[in-house]
Amino acid sequence: MNITLTDDMRRFIDAKVQSGEYASEEDVLRAGVARLMWEDQFAPGEMERLIAAGEADIGRGDVVDGEQVFAKLPEMRRA
Repeated sequence: MNITLTDDMRRFIDAKVQSGEYASEEDVLRAGVARLMWEDQFAPGEMERLIAAGEADIGRGDVVDGEQVFAKLPEMRRA
């Protein structure tokens, strides 16, 4: 497979590798494709609705402390 990238895309990929966030150009591209595959699991607009609902929960203070969630994980796995 041959892929042609714009100069902006090449600079973006190079910056990700140079920052140490990714080990190689291939890793950056794999992450991008994986993200697209994940996003395709959602109906159009669904992700935006879920994000808005989460932000509304945060705004109301309807949140759970992360440490409490991690403490309950073993119990939840047994259920």
